[in-house]
Amino acid sequence: MDSTINEYEEVRVVKVDDRTTVYQKTLRYLYRLFLPLMFSTLILAWALYPERYDWRYEYVSDLGGLTSKQEGLNNIVASRVMSIGFALVAAIALTIAIIYFINKEVIKWRRIMLGIFNLLITIGAAGVGIPTKHPVIGRFHQIGAMIFLFMFAITNMSLQGTRSRSKFKRRSEEKKTDFTIDITIAALVLFAFLLLCVFYIVDEWLGIAALSSSAEVMQKVVLIVDSIAIYRLDVDDM
Repeated sequence: MDSTINEYEEVRVVKVDDRTTVYQKTLRYLYRLFLPLMFSTLILAWALYPERYDWRYEYVSDLGGLTSKQEGLNNIVASRVMSIGFALVAAIALTIAIIYFINKEVIKWRRIMLGIFNLLITIGAAGVGIPTKHPVIGRFHQIGAMIFLFMFAITNMSLQGTRSRSKFKRRSEEKKTDFTIDITIAALVLFAFLLLCVFYIVDEWLGIAALSSSAEVMQKVVLIVDSIAIYRLDVDDM
């Protein structure tokens, strides 16, 4: 009788582990799908931009404007590319949020937290898809861009933090190199985003010419650091 119960428990644990692994692999695949989709959208919009795009002095958002920033040329095609691309990014983020909400195998507080984070990324990505400086709803683009960058960074830090804690617990058996890299990346994600906020306030609100273009450059740095953090995530981090 006891052996039968033990066998049943073992089978049940295996099934739960298999189901959890499927969830984790799906989530990692979806997170990594962010990168080629987002960057292919930006590259295509860049290629279709009607004037020379100067990444040092223009935000990514300028690629999605109805007109180009410097010469005011018609930019409808690139704008549509940005809208469609970030609508797809929003769809992926929404899918991730739903998976977290319904996945009972993840600790409740963590699945709710990550579900909410990805729901906010969904809202942010949808906002980025709105053409910047649109005469009616352009303000929602700026709000969406801020939410997207902020929540993308926070979600990265949360997932990377899980990876770091896991490595920290096993540091006596394994090399400390991976742990150090993970902690460094998590810190860089936070530092890069905070630096972007400072530069944006200085550039856009205070208008200090000495730091001109710093915010535009830091925006790209934040995207690159976030992308590296996403790429290094393991199945166990989901």
